[in-house]
Amino acid sequence: AASTRASVEMAPSKSPGASSDRPLPTDTYLSEYSKIFDHIGMLEDMQRMAAYHDAIKRNAAVHFKGKVVLDVGSGTGVLAIWAAQAGARRVYAVEASGVGAHI
Repeated sequence: AASTRASVEMAPSKSPGASSDRPLPTDTYLSEYSKIFDHIGMLEDMQRMAAYHDAIKRNAAVHFKGKVVLDVGSGTGVLAIWAAQAGARRVYAVEASGVGAHI
């Protein structure tokens, strides 16, 4: 069986045009997802995770195999990993919050 290797590289980001004295609404939004604790509830939601997993696995041949996948708002990267396992040629996992520091 072929091995699957997925990597996620994250860098700190700042909203375009943000000044140091006044945060933008996107900064507040992103800070709400910057802690791993914020993602645990989503990861523990078995019905939600099963739906995502099944959607990717059941559509692997048509929508993932050999394709390039962009996972915007990747969070913990689990969907990006599943896309790679489904045969995506390359997967880009993009996450603007600070959650990557905990992964």
